[in-house]
Amino acid sequence: STSPGAAMPATAGQFGEAVLNKMFPLSDTSPRLKAWTKADIEKFCKENPQAGADLKKLRTGGAITGLGLVGGLGGGAAFWASRPGTLNGKLMSMLIGGLSCGVLGFLSSTSVASLSLGLYKIEGTKVNQQYLDWWAKNGGL
Repeated sequence: STSPGAAMPATAGQFGEAVLNKMFPLSDTSPRLKAWTKADIEKFCKENPQAGADLKKLRTGGAITGLGLVGGLGGGAAFWASRPGTLNGKLMSMLIGGLSCGVLGFLSSTSVASLSLGLYKIEGTKVNQQYLDWWAKNGGL
């Protein structure tokens, strides 16, 4: 039974939300940052030359890694689709081949990006936090 002063949720949805909030309370109640644009990133790079250059390298590395993943997925699926067999066998081969080649493409492109851009020298979390702090002060809230 509930205490006389406690209010009960009016609907099942509110009850479920109340239970979830009680079980998994959100510890971070700070306001969320707004989405930023390329112009905002350019402004950050002008105001913080070293962190800006590192941020650009990290973004380029992320793009290279994403391309490696997509290329591996597509290439693996296409290669295994060309193998002889039944339709179900080809579909299963495409799935397994695409996933395995996608992982290989992701890992190899991550290594290439890290070595070619010097990402191993950059503290990515530090640069990211610098940008988020800057964005919170310069229009992100």
